[in-house]
Amino acid sequence: MNKCYEYRTSIGIFCIVKHQGCYHAVFSGISIYSCCSAAEVAAVLSHGYKFSLLGAELGEIDTSDLRIPIDLSDWVRCYFIPGNIRGSFKDNSTLETQDSV
Repeated sequence: MNKCYEYRTSIGIFCIVKHQGCYHAVFSGISIYSCCSAAEVAAVLSHGYKFSLLGAELGEIDTSDLRIPIDLSDWVRCYFIPGNIRGSFKDNSTLETQDSV
């Protein structure tokens, strides 16, 4: 069981999950970005990160429009449990994203 963070936006919940040594930004069960620290993930999402999910009706998503906080104390703490709903995500961070930072 690993600590994670979640933040509810107008389009859904974003999570920051530590998995296999990296911190992942997770949206709709898919890792959209990963790096070495949770603080970096929050900063990237806060300042604006553009991505799209294959098959999703939302089109390109720009996180700068979602008012995601940079400060992790504004996120809700949760736990990542492998096999649980929060624990089931695909890591597509290098396949379906466009880094805008």
